[in-house]
Amino acid sequence: GSYTVTATVADSEGRQAVSSRSVWVNGVVKDAPVAEKEENKQLQLIADKETYTSADMVKLSIVSPFSVPVSGWVMWVADGILQKELVTIEAHGSQEVTYQLSKACVPGIQCDVRLHKDGAVPAAIQSTAHIPISTADAELDISLKAPAAAQPGEEVTFDINTGVKDCEVTLYVVDEAVLSLAGYTQQDPVSCFYTPYHGHVNVNDTRNYISLPNWEHVHFESMRVPEPCMMMAAGGFAARGRMMMKNEMMFCAADAGGPSAEPPVALRSNFSPLATFQATLMTDGAGGVSCKAKLPDNLTKYRVMCFAHNGRTQQFGVKDTSMAVSLPLMVRPSLPRFLMTGDRCTLTVVLQSNAEEDE
Repeated sequence: GSYTVTATVADSEGRQAVSSRSVWVNGVVKDAPVAEKEENKQLQLIADKETYTSADMVKLSIVSPFSVPVSGWVMWVADGILQKELVTIEAHGSQEVTYQLSKACVPGIQCDVRLHKDGAVPAAIQSTAHIPISTADAELDISLKAPAAAQPGEEVTFDINTGVKDCEVTLYVVDEAVLSLAGYTQQDPVSCFYTPYHGHVNVNDTRNYISLPNWEHVHFESMRVPEPCMMMAAGGFAARGRMMMKNEMMFCAADAGGPSAEPPVALRSNFSPLATFQATLMTDGAGGVSCKAKLPDNLTKYRVMCFAHNGRTQQFGVKDTSMAVSLPLMVRPSLPRFLMTGDRCTLTVVLQSNAEEDE
């Protein structure tokens, strides 16, 4: 059984130090065979491919290291146990097992194999093979079209096509300077919603804890107390959901102008870094959707980003492009950085023309 040995020492002033250790005691077994050491034996699992698609058939070869016939369990595990089967393998032999994949297996499953031999000297060995599955079927091929250049306050059109009808699309256009300052990058939704499965299946076997030496006296061996052989399967915690962040921005607009012989000067007043945020756009039968938005008055470069999701097929996709906003003619002052009392300087300005033709 299990024993705990505790030692307590004290110095001349009565200060104590305590240490303990747990041991497992095996009794005398006369004329018993000596157990083989299984530490150096390895159970090989050889898959026929490095990666699979959701429609493939997995073929896995199990190579036994034992010199006698053995049997064991093969379990295909993803979000819990998908399938299990009993196999028997000859001495130093191999056996092929198969499993038909499906879209529910994306982005991968694992195969747990445990072989055991019984008889006078029982032993067990276990190995796990990870089966990666391509997420290409879960990715949407998105086309995003936006004007390469526009003017402040202009109404522009954004065209999005996913190739799949009834897709929910979120479009947002943000100032590139703000995104660069925050170090923002658009995250791939496929890697978020199709995270690797954890089998949550624990397999324990007590065969390797059985010690059968031909001892003539009681022997103390330091080892963990073997738990009863048990198999536990719990449902995985991989949850597929949808997250959406809603940004609320305040927009203000001001009109300037008055009676004058000259054309009124349009004062720029709306400098919002968020040009537009369209939370829910639904694609039509051809998989396309268009929306219009009035740009703020910023002279900047915008990053146009969209996120698409199809709940029926569980597909996701992202796409981004850029759009520059400028005026046909811009004037920028070019002044000295500093001046001292009594200095004379020339004040200059820089004219920049963005017109396609000379005017």
